[in-house]
Amino acid sequence: MVLMGKILSPSVQTSISGQLELPMLKEVSYIKQMELPREQVYSKRSILDLLRGLPVRQLANTTCYNASDGGASASTTGGTLNYTYQWSNASTSNQIANVPSGTYSVTVTDGNGCTDSSSVFVDVFDNIYPVAIVQNITVFLNQSGFTSIDVLDIDNGSYDNCGIDTMYINLDSFKCSDVGENLVSFTVVDSNSNSVTTSAFVNVLDTTLPLIDNCPSEIFDEASSNCGFTLPDYTLLVNISDSCGIQSIVQSPTTGTVVDTGATAVVIVATDVNGNMDSCNFMLYVHDTELPVISCRSDTTICTSNFTFLTPTATDNCIELSVEQIAGLPSGSSFPVGTTTNTFTATDSAGNQSTCSFTVTRDDSPLQANAGLDTALCELSTTDLNAEEPTIGAGTWSSLGSATIANQNQYNSMVNNLILGLNEFVWTVANGVCPTS
Repeated sequence: MVLMGKILSPSVQTSISGQLELPMLKEVSYIKQMELPREQVYSKRSILDLLRGLPVRQLANTTCYNASDGGASASTTGGTLNYTYQWSNASTSNQIANVPSGTYSVTVTDGNGCTDSSSVFVDVFDNIYPVAIVQNITVFLNQSGFTSIDVLDIDNGSYDNCGIDTMYINLDSFKCSDVGENLVSFTVVDSNSNSVTTSAFVNVLDTTLPLIDNCPSEIFDEASSNCGFTLPDYTLLVNISDSCGIQSIVQSPTTGTVVDTGATAVVIVATDVNGNMDSCNFMLYVHDTELPVISCRSDTTICTSNFTFLTPTATDNCIELSVEQIAGLPSGSSFPVGTTTNTFTATDSAGNQSTCSFTVTRDDSPLQANAGLDTALCELSTTDLNAEEPTIGAGTWSSLGSATIANQNQYNSMVNNLILGLNEFVWTVANGVCPTS
């Protein structure tokens, strides 16, 4: 039998959970020879009724964009049994399962070779929030008073079922004013834009020491007139800096302290606003360069051999002082005839020296003076005096009358203006401070 007319082609419905696409039924014409049992003749109406009422199965969307746990099913009505299916992923059943998200098409062919096609989009449905796990951290400012962090410093193993797309923090750089605990916001966003925010503490520490430049290794200076030295403000010699600021600068011994000669350790301590300290240490050497003042007695002439004198006095800006005789004879010695020079040195504790000297001149006692023999003259007004020439000292003639002596210092001198009668002359021998003869 040949059946001619119109029949409805199979209508395919594809569905997933939460989304369903229903294509329109399409009316197609066909001429197909059908061999039916003689005793059975079906009307158009009865065929349509027979091909309707197949159940519609729904499967699920994927849980993640990279998951393969989605599915879809095709529900076919109309046409002629039996149906065959051809999916775009090569599946041949009325449903597909364990597929990733995407668009899938299916073509259904009925028992008469009629076909219909439909497609479905398997979407992603992720409603699970990421898990944000953070850790509190401690960071340190650098020499410039700055430090920075990134999100991985805060993250402590955050995760998400579909994977993390991005993580970020609201604060990633810190300066001196941030020293202490800082609350930092931490956000995790998964691949499906689900996000969660938590926070962690970033403890910012400043452990950088102050910077001290131009610290001297040693300083030399001179003592004052009181043998001491008054310390100036040595902090003016050094350059002290700190990125976060200097709290205090202390010198020890303090400015104005009087120190003795010799070596003194000086320390300058700089402390910044966060309690970090550094120091400058050097030695101060105070030298006494002032010479002692020593005063000797005046030069002395003696006649006796023994002579006693006081040790010269000396003064100095420093207390420790010694006086030593370096030349001549000690006090109380028997000095020889002639001149002896006594020299003394005053030495202070710094080794500065001054000297002074005086002479002791000893004169020898003269021999007994001998004026010569008395002389008698006859009516002469002039004559010669003939004394013994002294070997020690010097002689001097003197007249006890009106007669004049031509050369008083000459032992054999002429005299004039003698008078009748007695003319007396005296010959005196003297030697320095010694008694005359």
